[in-house]
Amino acid sequence: MEEKKSLMEEWEADEALTEQEEQKAKKGLFKKSAQKEKKEKTPLTPVQKKKQDTRPPRAGREKQAARRQLTICETGISKLEERCRQLDAEMEQNACDAEKLQELFREKQNLEAQLEQEMARWEELSLQLEE
Repeated sequence: MEEKKSLMEEWEADEALTEQEEQKAKKGLFKKSAQKEKKEKTPLTPVQKKKQDTRPPRAGREKQAARRQLTICETGISKLEERCRQLDAEMEQNACDAEKLQELFREKQNLEAQLEQEMARWEELSLQLEE
């Protein structure tokens, strides 16, 4: 019987503690005291030196930017070449229609001029990467 009473008393005491902790938590006191304890318990460690990097040095930002631009340029060139092929096919289909043929021919000339500019730009960027 006494054991039951002592167990009941312990349980009630534990319950009372949890109620007190809840009240402190509501007030914000529990969190602050826990933070203080954490700060006090954290030991200071000496500053560690960084490990030496064994990787080769990265390419400069200029080269990375040139690579990006080269990729963009190559994509543009392939799109222009594809459009030129489409225009050739359309010109074959409209061989009898002089107006349409002339319009397609002008568009193709403009595309070829753009293609030349893109190829010149590609050449500059590729030379820049080789340096």
